[in-house]
This record gives sequence, C-alpha cells and structure tokens, in this order.
Amino acid sequence: MSDYVLLDVFDAKHTQSGLIDMTVRARVLGEEMTIPFSYHPHDPFGLGPAVRQWWDKNPKFPISAADPVVVLVADVKAEAARRIDLIMKDYEQRNALALGQEMVLTYGPDTSTWPADKQAVLVAAMSKWEAIKALRATSDLIEAMSPIPADFREDAYWA
Repeated sequence: MSDYVLLDVFDAKHTQSGLIDMTVRARVLGEEMTIPFSYHPHDPFGLGPAVRQWWDKNPKFPISAADPVVVLVADVKAEAARRIDLIMKDYEQRNALALGQEMVLTYGPDTSTWPADKQAVLVAAMSKWEAIKALRATSDLIEAMSPIPADFREDAYWA
C-alpha cells in the first residue's frame, strides 16, 4: 500500500505561477485528512503522482481560472528603481551629487570654470540623469493606469 492515497479533489483553481491549487482528501501515512495542495504535473513526490493519476481519470474536472493579478503602485515604483539602478547605481548618483556640490563650492556654478575632467564627469552624469528622469515620468504614467497592466514590466511600457 502506498504512503499517499488520494481519495477526492475539491475546488481546483489555476494559479498565476502555473500550479493548480486544490483541496484534497487523502490518506497520508495511514491518516485520512483534508488538506490544501498545490499540484504541478511533474511533481514526483508525495501526493503528486496520485493527483496526476486521478487527473488522468478525471480530465473534465472543473478548474477555476486564476485570480487576476493585482499590480500595486509600489510594484511599479520597484520596477522603476530596478531600471534606474541599471542606468546609474545609487552610490554613483550620490557621488555625482557630491562632486557637483564640491565643484560649485570650489569653482562656482559656472561649469566652464571647472577642471576639464570634472566637466566630463558632469556631462556623463547629466546624460544618465536625463534617462532617469524619463524613466520616472514613465513610471508616473504607468502608476496612473487603472488597472495597472499585469505585464507592466515589459520593455514596451518603458520605451
């Protein structure tokens, strides 16, 4: 006798991750119980093989659709932060700000009076800053969508 015997399946529902969540009544190590179970068709452990055999015998068993993905503004902000970090790491942003402040205090606000190597750093930082501002503006637009699309991380939204 198997350590895992499936007796019945209830309330099957697809998940966003590709599993099927369900409630099963099973005998596990001789004890009958009703438990939640997340099924993956290639799961070779525990109740997985028993559920697969049951599913093969009951292919028309109803499975509810997955709940819609709810995207929060915080999710969009996190994606924007990830993309900004690809352009210019936090420490690089702080270093650029500190250098700019140092140059203003030392040479004044006219960047043409700054040393050439510092001017080059400023030009590179400002180029990155323009890209960061564009990302932030795009993030604001996505955050204003209702609902925010589940696939908002796709590059097409951020281009």
